[in-house]
Amino acid sequence: MLTSASIRRSAIERVAQRYIADGYTVRHEAHDIDGVDLLVERDGEERVVALFAPGRHITATLRDRLERWRTQRPNRFVDVHVLSDADLALPIAEVSVPRSKLHAAESAIDLLPEGSFLITWAVFEAVARALLEAESIEPPSSTAVVRALVTHGIVDHEQAQVLSPAINLRNALVHGNFLPVGRSELRALIDVTTQLLDDLSAPPDRARAIA
Repeated sequence: MLTSASIRRSAIERVAQRYIADGYTVRHEAHDIDGVDLLVERDGEERVVALFAPGRHITATLRDRLERWRTQRPNRFVDVHVLSDADLALPIAEVSVPRSKLHAAESAIDLLPEGSFLITWAVFEAVARALLEAESIEPPSSTAVVRALVTHGIVDHEQAQVLSPAINLRNALVHGNFLPVGRSELRALIDVTTQLLDDLSAPPDRARAIA
């Protein structure tokens, strides 16, 4: 499942690779300072690296901790980076699995519409949770996910009109009540889920809470 943790790991790895290219040895979490993402070393020089999403700032508490660490030994430095949209973009591999599941669901519409619907809903829910977590919003239970997306402006009115009725069908199917699955409604759900996947994999236009 896609989560903000995976976005954070990807961003850290991108920054780490830049330090490696400059000849540093990168030690992930090889330090005891909360709020620091990397420790890098080169020729007796040590640097701690703290990463922040756009709009986030270093706190006074963290600044004091970093300053204490820096002054304990010579050749210690502190690097604070504000991550760019490119740093925060999900790599293609992160969305390849849900995309492949969605394609499989679409191919099964005529053969097994109920199964196609449930696979599509599973992909939708995973992507919805990832979008909420990327906004530092704790995802609610599965049937409340749509309401949370609407409340926080992550889906628009047209998308909500597709998603809201799908909740009742999802509940019926998972509890063994095999209601008929309309082809047009299922294709609309696939389209909305595809749109949300595209939103998740595109460079973010909203600040994502990384640190």
